Amino acid sequence: MQPHNSMPQNTDGIDDIDALSAVTHSYPYSYYAELGKRQGIFRDDKHGIWIASSAATVQEVFLHPLCRVRPPAEPVPQALLGSAAADIFKHLVRMNDGAGHCPFKQAVSATLQSLSIPQIEEQGRQWAQQLAAQHYSGSDDGWLDRYAFHMPVYVVASLLGVPAAALPQISLLMHDFVRCLAAGSSSAQLERGKSAAAELLAMFQPMLQAGGNRGLFFLLAQQAARLGCEDSAVIAANGIGFMSQAYEATAGLIANTLYMLANDADLRQRLEQDPQDPQAPALLHACIDEVLRTDPPVQNTRRFVAADGEIGGQAVRAGDTILLVLAAANRDPALNPQPQDFELQRSQRRHFSFGHGAHLCPGQQLAGRIAHAALSHLCRMKLDFQRLAQSRHFRPSANTRIRLYASFQ
Repeated sequence: MQPHNSMPQNTDGIDDIDALSAVTHSYPYSYYAELGKRQGIFRDDKHGIWIASSAATVQEVFLHPLCRVRPPAEPVPQALLGSAAADIFKHLVRMNDGAGHCPFKQAVSATLQSLSIPQIEEQGRQWAQQLAAQHYSGSDDGWLDRYAFHMPVYVVASLLGVPAAALPQISLLMHDFVRCLAAGSSSAQLERGKSAAAELLAMFQPMLQAGGNRGLFFLLAQQAARLGCEDSAVIAANGIGFMSQAYEATAGLIANTLYMLANDADLRQRLEQDPQDPQAPALLHACIDEVLRTDPPVQNTRRFVAADGEIGGQAVRAGDTILLVLAAANRDPALNPQPQDFELQRSQRRHFSFGHGAHLCPGQQLAGRIAHAALSHLCRMKLDFQRLAQSRHFRPSANTRIRLYASFQ
């Protein structure tokens, strides 16, 4: 099969682009391709950070014993201290190393692995249909933004065992909670997020204590108990963490893949002509997987140096920050031959979009299946893809690339 070269061509210059502004740049792909070839870490004096961008260097940093997911001196962001948001954050497995990371990470991974594909697909189909019917507007593409952000919360919360009647409130609370975790949140966003965190804990802890839940939340509690952890605060925080981790990443995967489909009429036609064709699901899965490589929702992440040493050929000091540019590493020719091609049938596709090593996100299958359900339904709706292909807006972020089809504040 010939490669799909449907990625829109650059219409903007990249002279002013850097590793942080690239996340919401309309065409960062040429920049990322060049960055992916740079070996070792190098200094970004403008932002006062080190940059790792080649596949080998990103992998080295992910696995390096000196690197942590949080600054050792600030395990919880200072802006969250004294709030329910801090109470959730400090227990999240993905935000802890060492004893704080294991063995509870095993409980989280085992819980997600217990999900069957039919379970995810059934919830995905149900909510794709209901949310599209609820939000659809033929004259305002903003409904697509709401649809993309609600889908992961509704599906994951349903799998957790949250009653359907509570899902609209949960989704709104998750929107505010996630925004307060982001670097650069405004004071208003921080306060809304802290309030949302308190409401989420007030909803989740009673669910755990009641014992009537038979969803993922109940399974997480069981897995944790087997590992000697019966702390309801830890279990509730990581139940909420399932949703918060899926929220932006899955919304971005839906929105970014939709943009790719809007710019690839041939592929879209194959999906639209006969969505019941046995090959159609595999074709859409391949498209989603290649978007994860070429235009991932999570474009970078950070690691924090715990002690003086050497990383990526450079002497580093305790307290230094290393930005791992995942979107650039995905385009390193050493990782994927001919990385500039959007290739559906790419052999041994590899990417860092869900991390690597001890903190590899276990939710890749869940995110992919939710996105597939959302996009499969959209392809049957006969949208105005020509209009959608003109989208040039992104949700403000320093690390998450989420294309918007109208404003979503």
